[in-house]
This record gives sequence, structure tokens and C-alpha cells, in this order.
Amino acid sequence: MQLDVFLGMRAIERTLGGLEVAIEQLRYTQKMAALDNVTLRAIPKTDDFNPADMGPFVLYEFPVGQPIVYFEPYGSSNFARPQAVPAQVRAVEVLEEMAMSPDEAHRGCHHTNGETTP
Repeated sequence: MQLDVFLGMRAIERTLGGLEVAIEQLRYTQKMAALDNVTLRAIPKTDDFNPADMGPFVLYEFPVGQPIVYFEPYGSSNFARPQAVPAQVRAVEVLEEMAMSPDEAHRGCHHTNGETTP
């Protein structure tokens, strides 16, 4: 199973919980991104609206059958109706076009907040 993660640089740079917590989260993110079946792509900071601004979602694609989308907005969660799935597939395509390469994302995580994490 392949996991492709799109994470906004604003989220990466936030230090909720303090700098130590943020650095530990970055280390964990780097550890997971080093796995063969995980790709981390960072979304650059921009003032332009993009699909990631709508909140977290998961697009599940299968070798057989139709994709499904799981949303997890603040305070609730649900699966998209089948007619909404094509819009989320397009949202992933947009994120793929605008996101940094995995190497750029790794460097961005590595040097966030003026700290260098191993």
C-alpha cells in the first residue's frame, strides 16, 4: 500500500505545544517519509486558495472499484457521496501540481523554525 501525504508548510512551521514538541513531530514525519511506501509532499506557503485550505481528507484508491473520500473536518468525520469523489480526485491533482518534490519537502522539514533536525 502506498501513502502519499500532502502537508502544508504553514502546518510544518507551527510550534503548537512548544518548540520541543514541534521538533519531535518533524523528526517523526521525517522517519515516516523515509519509508519506501510513504511519499511526503509539502505545499508551499501562498496567499492563493488551494484544495488543502478546505481541510483534511483522505482519497482511497483501489486496484478494483471506485475511489472513496473520507473527510475529517473539525468536530466530525464522514465519507463523501460518490458524486463528490471526482472533485476530490481533481483536488489531489491540483495539490500534486503545486506541491514541492519529496526532496524539497524533506529539506523544508529539516530546517524549519531555524532548527536543524537530524
